[in-house]
Amino acid sequence: MKFTKNIVSFFSIFLLAFFFFISSVSAQENTNSTMPIFVEALIPENQIDKNHTFFDLRVIPGQEQKLQLKIHNDSQKDKEVVISPQVAKTGEGGNIDYSGINAPLDSSLEHSFEDMISEQQVVNIKARDVVIVTFDLNIPSQGFRGIVLGGFYIEEIVKEDKSMETTTNTVQIKNRYAYIIGCKLRTDTEDIKPEFKLRKIELTEWNDFPSINAELANVKPEVVSNYVYEGTIINKKTGKRKVVFPEARFSMAPNSIFMRPQKIVLDHFENGTYIYALKIRDGDRIWNVEKEFQISYSQKKSVKERILREPSFPWLFLWIALVGVILSTLVCILYRRNSDEK
Repeated sequence: MKFTKNIVSFFSIFLLAFFFFISSVSAQENTNSTMPIFVEALIPENQIDKNHTFFDLRVIPGQEQKLQLKIHNDSQKDKEVVISPQVAKTGEGGNIDYSGINAPLDSSLEHSFEDMISEQQVVNIKARDVVIVTFDLNIPSQGFRGIVLGGFYIEEIVKEDKSMETTTNTVQIKNRYAYIIGCKLRTDTEDIKPEFKLRKIELTEWNDFPSINAELANVKPEVVSNYVYEGTIINKKTGKRKVVFPEARFSMAPNSIFMRPQKIVLDHFENGTYIYALKIRDGDRIWNVEKEFQISYSQKKSVKERILREPSFPWLFLWIALVGVILSTLVCILYRRNSDEK
């Protein structure tokens, strides 16, 4: 009976300590997530939709314009921030990204937001102060069709190493607070129908798993918003479906590439030719795109070697095992104490 009470007491203390730890971490995260920087776009007269808080501009060929951001520092400390104009890209999750991620743009892109806007700026903002930052926008004289999409990515600069700053004339940037102001440009209201193509498809590894990575390209200067795709990977010789991926929603920036990884069981894929087929829907509109690709013995061997050579460390399993060992040790100690008392 006493042993049972000891066990109950131990687990009660363990659970209380666990929840106290979680609460402490949560409270710390909430404290750190307070945004001391607030950014707003100063909307110009050529804004298409005045209800939008981002730049949604109707421009004309050859136009020169000032775009202004109002940055508030609501903290008690001076802040240094960098404002980087970025072309919109498509992230691996099927989302439009303005943070300058390492994602490819499609070769169909003719006019980039970064080519039309002046370079990034670094500004110092006093505590409880406000600054206005101005960028120069220059529209090509020949104009453009469709939508040019980009944005301003604002982040705090933290100088990690003073000596490095003086010797290399650079600073290290650490993402503590980030803010995004989008910018959508168009010269007319022409409705351009999106068009999709599959670019490169290859067997590789993703998160230490064998994967077939496909590049889906939005080849038109139009935003793809909340479309649905589903697809299959088919053995061309046998006609057998090797992989079926269910419906999922995605968005894409104009003239960008959606890098879509699909984890597979490598031993289920013999050498040969395969067909990667996608069906994309937006309401009643449907696109069917497909492309053939090869899987060879040398490719499979290379993927296996890279996975075995670069395994990710299983921290979660390590912690679970460690907790299990501690619990088992404590239970054994309590059991022995109970036995000695008897």
